[in-house]
Amino acid sequence: GKAIKQLKGHGLGLQPEPRVCALAAEDLAALAATLGDGPFLFGERPCSYDTTLYAFTSSALRIAHPNGVTDAVKQHPNLLAYIERMDATLGYDPSA
Repeated sequence: GKAIKQLKGHGLGLQPEPRVCALAAEDLAALAATLGDGPFLFGERPCSYDTTLYAFTSSALRIAHPNGVTDAVKQHPNLLAYIERMDATLGYDPSA
């Protein structure tokens, strides 16, 4: 479909899955370092960047078929806590 063509057009879709997961793991490590011990990316309140980080990390964590990206999210306790904070902030109950 269209999404596959776009991924191939950007080169990411041409990479083997282990390479894609390794790239995602590097990005997640950088994001975890940026977040640090803070509740949100840039302070005490979430901003638009938090919605993007939350969408990426929570979907990677909760995907129906876990993969290397899921494992990479789980390597960062601060990202797991961040996902829980964003769930609470947004009033989302993942068990519902």
